[in-house]
Amino acid sequence: MSTGAGPVVVASAPDGIIGSIMAGTLESAGIPVEIRGTRRGWLYPGTRTASGPVDIFVPASCEADARAILAAAQSGA
Repeated sequence: MSTGAGPVVVASAPDGIIGSIMAGTLESAGIPVEIRGTRRGWLYPGTRTASGPVDIFVPASCEADARAILAAAQSGA
């Protein structure tokens, strides 16, 4: 677990669509989220979703909560 004040990576996703779903899950719990990706291209013309892998960042103070929320979401709890 990080003790720094900057944003930390709590998850990685294979693409921007899955990353957006993960980010939405965290945002709905009140956790600020930033998605950063490789932007290797666009999934469809006119869309803003990157087709490459993305990382999900949250403030370090929210790391434990974010990881717990994502784990619960993945397990279906």
